Amino acid sequence: MDRSRESLQPPGDPDQTLCVYNVESGSATEQALRLLAGWTAPSLPGHELSYESTM
Repeated sequence: MDRSRESLQPPGDPDQTLCVYNVESGSATEQALRLLAGWTAPSLPGHELSYESTM
């Protein structure tokens, strides 16, 4: 899987790190992640999750 990663440590809090992973739009990696996202267990009522592409 090809992906890029960016990380950020909030100022004054070295114990926490926010990591963001990105994949290229239209890539084989994006297609694989979409396939895996479809393999999730059913959601409980009121706890629906959605996958929205921002690309």
